[in-house]
Amino acid sequence: MKLSVGGTILHLTRGRVVVLLFAFALFGFGGYDYVEQREAVGEAEAVDAVVLNSTVVEDTAGRGIDYDPRVEYRYSYGGTTYTGDDFFPGSITPSYDTEKEALSVVEGYDEGETVTAYVDPDRPGGAFLERRATNAPLAMAGAGFFVAVVVLLHAAGAQKPGRGNELVPVDAAGPDRYSTIAGVQLDAVYRYSKRGIAVSSVAFFLSLTAFTVALLATTGLADVTVQADPLGPVGAPLVAAFVAYTALVASVFAYGVWSFTEYRHLRDRIDGETPPSPFRHPTRLVTIALTNNGLDKYGERVKYTAVAFVVFGFLSFVLVSILFL
Repeated sequence: MKLSVGGTILHLTRGRVVVLLFAFALFGFGGYDYVEQREAVGEAEAVDAVVLNSTVVEDTAGRGIDYDPRVEYRYSYGGTTYTGDDFFPGSITPSYDTEKEALSVVEGYDEGETVTAYVDPDRPGGAFLERRATNAPLAMAGAGFFVAVVVLLHAAGAQKPGRGNELVPVDAAGPDRYSTIAGVQLDAVYRYSKRGIAVSSVAFFLSLTAFTVALLATTGLADVTVQADPLGPVGAPLVAAFVAYTALVASVFAYGVWSFTEYRHLRDRIDGETPPSPFRHPTRLVTIALTNNGLDKYGERVKYTAVAFVVFGFLSFVLVSILFL
């Protein structure tokens, strides 16, 4: 199915329509729930509530294990008694990766204790204990928005870019403008970046394994806080893992730079009219990146370059989150 929007033709298959509907649902529900949270926080009235029980529930429904803090409490509002178990306003609430984090949330909500709950006058049966909005709905809305943008770019782009480009021989392409990167031979950058990715990945895995073994040997299975000497049996593997991870990020970036340089070299060798640059036309870039087969050598290099920088961006985000967030 083809749909014209402002002069742009969207090629919408059934699969794309289904994914778009799902993405819009995530975006809409996440945005709606965040607005609901903000309004509930602003209009809430404080009431006394008695804690009936508090616990942490292990959730294995997803890919990993999450821990959900649960506190059940009883309160009265407008002459009616209610029972609630919500920590935060809204339907989308955060979960926690470790049991320790979840336990810290329910700390102070012991059975029989009188605590403060907050009631939205418009929804007296939906009290909550923490008078603040969470970012969980925004994360859902952001995920939906990202997926929708990718699908729309894919639908708006040329449907078969990165295919059918004939390359002239290297000798016939004219002078090679991309033989070095910052004074280093292109082949050397390729070799060292690939070797760096392999070695740093193995080193990171082995370091984390050594850290886990040392931590278990020190603490057993007890959930305790450990202050480790950076040069000790627990601290040293962790430092090594950090160094290996940083090296992995640098190696992926170096490979991405090499791949982009190689892409530019292949563009010089295209016989006939040169297609628009995918790195200046996001629709073409997304379409090529999502193509599984049928790409020519030029198209494959565009795809690998895009993947390399996406991986670099993800690894960098994780590193910055660990260091500063």
